[in-house]
Amino acid sequence: MGIFDQIVWEKSVFRNEGVLDYTYMPSQVLFRENEQKEIVGSLKPLIFDRLPRNMYIYGQPGVGKTVCVKKVLEDLGEFTSDIYSTYVDLWSYRTTNAIYTEIARQMKMPFVSGRSSEFIAERIKERITAKKGAVFVFDEVDKAKDQMFLYNVLTNFDKVCTIIITNDQTYMQAVDARISSRLTPYYMEFKPYTIEQINEILAERKRAAFMSGVMPEEAFDLIVEETFKYNDIRLGLFLLSESGKIADYNNSDKISADYVSEAVKRIGTFKNKTSSVGLNKEEKTILNIVGENQGLTTSELYGLYVERGGSLSERSLRRYLEKLSSINMVNVNEIRGGIRGRSFQVFIK
Repeated sequence: MGIFDQIVWEKSVFRNEGVLDYTYMPSQVLFRENEQKEIVGSLKPLIFDRLPRNMYIYGQPGVGKTVCVKKVLEDLGEFTSDIYSTYVDLWSYRTTNAIYTEIARQMKMPFVSGRSSEFIAERIKERITAKKGAVFVFDEVDKAKDQMFLYNVLTNFDKVCTIIITNDQTYMQAVDARISSRLTPYYMEFKPYTIEQINEILAERKRAAFMSGVMPEEAFDLIVEETFKYNDIRLGLFLLSESGKIADYNNSDKISADYVSEAVKRIGTFKNKTSSVGLNKEEKTILNIVGENQGLTTSELYGLYVERGGSLSERSLRRYLEKLSSINMVNVNEIRGGIRGRSFQVFIK
């Protein structure tokens, strides 16, 4: 028998692993009915050719902000084709031109790649004018390189409901007055889930993801407790998925509490995975090294980076660190009085 032949006969604890992915859209977003009503209320005037209400949505990571807004956009698209809806994650699109290009792509506009922001804006405006309006959602808005893109959006386009999403409650305090005066949003906080709500949300995903009876209550309760500790539903999904993979690796038909405990030890992997979305290869490498070695000096970081095959110079690596610090990914703390004079320690935020 070949080394892979036995795989054909092995069973998996998974029924549908895809429902544990962070991007999976459930048929119903539990415990966010009121928030969905507020979002619908903000964009509803567009349906009746009236001006919509802009929104500022904030709350800690993993409390349902993104999935809730996306669900409303999905339902809006099924309800009417007279209103454009676009969702842009500013982790991935950080400049005005990149943001406009992505909006145009979602509006199915051809021949805009490589064009100027002004050209793309005019084409977008023409499309919106021909319909009742549009909804623009900007997630992770604080990650944009230039916050003046919001000013351009608010001044260039009429009949647009602008929804910005951020983990940072204080973001608007630092926004240019010209932006805040035009945005004048309705503020909505997504509060953390209770442990009972976390239990029900994860139980629904567990039923859909796994074969019946493979996860004992003891193991599931550990995942709920760990998720509540961080109050991040994404962590619960990660632990469900990792526990299942560990069970499969061990050819087990049960996901034991021991497998969950092993998955908990991998939480650092989850943090790096969720925080590195939108980063390039070098940035992800640097972030992974820092995550595994909190408090190392920049010289030590560079040594480990080179060991992993990195090709940047030490000066270039420092520039990458400055960027990661500017987008609140790492803390770079100065150490004084060392043998080599000024030195710096690096920590994951």
